[in-house]
Amino acid sequence: QWLAEAALKLVRAREEAGEETEDTARLMAECGRLLTLLARYGEAEQLFRRALAMNERITGPDHINAAPVLNCLGDLYRAQYRLQEAEPHYRKAAIMFLNAPTVGPNHWRTGLVIGELARTVKDLGRLDEADPLFRQSIAILAATRGPEHNDTATH
Repeated sequence: QWLAEAALKLVRAREEAGEETEDTARLMAECGRLLTLLARYGEAEQLFRRALAMNERITGPDHINAAPVLNCLGDLYRAQYRLQEAEPHYRKAAIMFLNAPTVGPNHWRTGLVIGELARTVKDLGRLDEADPLFRQSIAILAATRGPEHNDTATH
């Protein structure tokens, strides 16, 4: 709780100073993750949306910097069982990770977000669509993290 409050103060200080940087957007997203864990969903969503908008102004709407924030929005909505809202965020993040030269189809982050998309699609009752996503996620994670890694076992 105290860490989230300290992070919020830092975000506010940077905003008041007019700091619109990739670091500020990243700080907003990390603070949003803390607030999500604390079930402070409304505050978290505001921070994620502000971080996403800031990233889009700085680097453009399709820059890889937006993918982690989209993934966090998906996580936020999944935590609230808002699965139909989570799905497009996971899907867009997955596409961005897959297409980014710095990440691509053989990176653990890509495997994780595809796994979250698979879970969401499964929970929406679309099992035929979820199965290949689970397989893709597990294949990526087994190749990048190893078959015994916790990420591989839980996806």
